[in-house]
Amino acid sequence: MNRIVISGWYGYKNLGDEVILNCMSEEIRSSLDNAAITAMSFDPGYTEQQGIHAVRHLPFTFKGIVALFVKGRIPAFFKTIKAIKDADLILIGGGGFLSDWNPIAIKPWLWQIYLYKKVFKKKIMIYAIGAGPFIHPHYMNRVKDTLKYVDVITVRDEESYQQLKKCGIDNVVVTTDPVVSLSLPSEYNKVSSSKRRIGISIAPLFISGLWKDSRNKYNNYFQAIVELINKINDHYKNELEIIFIPMEDEYDYNFNQEIIEKLNDSSNVSVVNKGKTINEKLEIMNTIDLMIGMRLHSIIISSTLGIPSLGIVYHHKVYEFLRSVGLEGLSVGVGDGDNWADIDLDSELLFRNFKELYENLDDYSQNVANAVAKLKIKNKENTKYVRQLIGRDAPL
Repeated sequence: MNRIVISGWYGYKNLGDEVILNCMSEEIRSSLDNAAITAMSFDPGYTEQQGIHAVRHLPFTFKGIVALFVKGRIPAFFKTIKAIKDADLILIGGGGFLSDWNPIAIKPWLWQIYLYKKVFKKKIMIYAIGAGPFIHPHYMNRVKDTLKYVDVITVRDEESYQQLKKCGIDNVVVTTDPVVSLSLPSEYNKVSSSKRRIGISIAPLFISGLWKDSRNKYNNYFQAIVELINKINDHYKNELEIIFIPMEDEYDYNFNQEIIEKLNDSSNVSVVNKGKTINEKLEIMNTIDLMIGMRLHSIIISSTLGIPSLGIVYHHKVYEFLRSVGLEGLSVGVGDGDNWADIDLDSELLFRNFKELYENLDDYSQNVANAVAKLKIKNKENTKYVRQLIGRDAPL
């Protein structure tokens, strides 16, 4: 039996991260018939509901260490330590955690890597992550010094490769995001409808002090989304319905509701209720015809279902995936100069690109399906490295 521990942003009920874990687990199990997978999760009970054995994530912050004692998590701590000690391989990924845009967020991940290698003497693979941007030379050096302890590093896009190269790290392989392997049960059939269904997956941006000129940027971003939907309804209201799909209820749901309240006419607009399971949200996503996506994994999931996306690019990870499915030319950017260019969201350009997609939907759907078929093949490289590290295959 090969014991594999996976560490990532799991247990926060973010649909993208939870589907990453599910897809990684399925790919590994299909490649290794005797794999015993344990996920380190911030909510082990929730993760185990998805059919994946879980232990609580190690605490790497003062608040987390205090919680060991205040919330009675000492037994859970030792259960996690045992899982790490027994592991044949530690996987860190997928998702994006290697960036110093928020310096507080990157530190625990670097400490993890050091702990797994220097204390527990484990083989480590960073699995199809996103990396960058890197802004501070100090953290670029720390990333370089820490990643030397990692046995294999794969990243999900070319820009992540370039970002790590900028840090002085060369032993990196470009694969793709694990979610391209998503396969829904056969009972999740498309719903026959006389109206097209437009999905929207957006989160609030510019809501913390990490963003520059955050108040004005937020107001412009919010208003551009409202204007886009108003324009769509002015032209196509009688032939479509619009559904907001929160990828993370805690952040997205209220923001989506606020947008709906500002629309000129919201009679054909709805938002998915809070509390839906992963499978329930995926089933809803399978019913749409076109996605307007700012959330990366709303775009990736839609693409695996043959659904094209109008991408709102706030970070290179969104642009890179759109480029991999041939939709980067119809994307529209928004940012403050750090994660993406310093630009306000252009509702006119959004609508023009929406119109192009909407009126040529079948062609774009086929192109996306063809592109995803190639990405699925590339994704297999990730599990080849897993097999290599546990001694099942010769080195690649």
